[in-house]
This record gives sequence, structure tokens and C-alpha cells, in this order.
Amino acid sequence: MSSDKVIALANSSLPLHPQEPRKLTSEAILMIFIILLFLLFAALGTAITIFEYFDKPRKMRHSFGRICRNGKYTNNDAPSYKEMESLRNSPQKVDLEEIKSWISHWSAPIFLKVSYSVNVFFVISGFLNGYFFSLEYSEKSGRISWLNYYRKRFLRIAPLHMMVYWTYTTLFTYTGSGPLWPTYESNPVCIKYWWWDLFYVSNFLAGWQQVPD
Repeated sequence: MSSDKVIALANSSLPLHPQEPRKLTSEAILMIFIILLFLLFAALGTAITIFEYFDKPRKMRHSFGRICRNGKYTNNDAPSYKEMESLRNSPQKVDLEEIKSWISHWSAPIFLKVSYSVNVFFVISGFLNGYFFSLEYSEKSGRISWLNYYRKRFLRIAPLHMMVYWTYTTLFTYTGSGPLWPTYESNPVCIKYWWWDLFYVSNFLAGWQQVPD
């Protein structure tokens, strides 16, 4: 479609009839199932973590038969949660002036602004990657398995990367409608060149062959 036709269509006063909802393809249904499965496992992990966090004081109450009160140990019943908290840590009040002074500090934007946070994330990631690589280098006297190194990096990054990739490929077209909205069911460019993204060599492709960022 030429630019003149696009401009004419944008300036047109003709009523646009709403498009009928399209049926999901088998690829889209499979991707939705994978996303829901991922969210289910994430919710279960979060629930287990919360349960262990709140169940820990109860276990501590039942595991102690003696408690120190005013410097003396007694054989009374197990202490309450508040008593255990008072023994472990005394409550501290939050000083708002300290928070204000920290927000006005020169280092605050590094943690509060998104653009700085992304850069800090990459710096910390590179630092940790180099640090652990140096440890392995010193422990093995320089005998580094480069294949094993890249295998670990690939297994750490590729699953989430491809999950986002196939979500865009199969479900993006269902997130909107309109005269200029794509009508394909699954992105044909992504289906054809997916392995370029899998091995992180898509920069060698032309711009129209790459997945939009």
C-alpha cells in the first residue's frame, strides 16, 4: 500500500465497520496454554514461599520449650509470635527525614529512574558474569570450557526470550483491529526467521526480516 493511499484512508470520513472477531489458531491456543502454565507455576512458587514465611514463626513457637523473659529462662509454654519478634529484633521507627535525604542524594536516580535502572542492571549483570568467570578461570588454571560457558548462558536466556518471541508471533495480531492492522494469523516473518533469533544472529538480517523491539 502506497503512502498516498494510507494518507487518503486516514483522512477518509467513510464509516469503518468493525471486524468480526477471529478464531484463535492452534498455535495461539498452544501459546496461551504455555503462558497459563508458566503463570500457574509462578503462583504456586509464590504461594509456597509465602506459606513458608508465615509458617516459620509457628514452627519456632512449637520448637522452643524455654524462653528468656527479663534475663531469666522459664519452662513455660511456647512463646507467642510477638514475644519471638521482640526477642529477635526490637522494632525501629522509620525516619522520614533520612528517606528524604536519600531521595535527594545524587545516587537516587540510579535506582528510581527506569532508564538508569536498566543501565545499572546491565552493568551489574556484566560485573557478576565477569566475576564468576574469573573465579572459574583461577580455579581451573585458565582451562575454561567455552562450550560449557555459552551453553549455560544460552539455557539461562533462551527460554524466556523465545517465550516472548512466540507470544508476539502468535498473539499480537489478536490484540487490535483496524484498516491498517495486520490480518495474518501468525507473523510469517517470525515463523520463517525464528531460528535467527534463537541463536542471536538476527542482526545479520535485513530490517524487515527482524522482529520489532
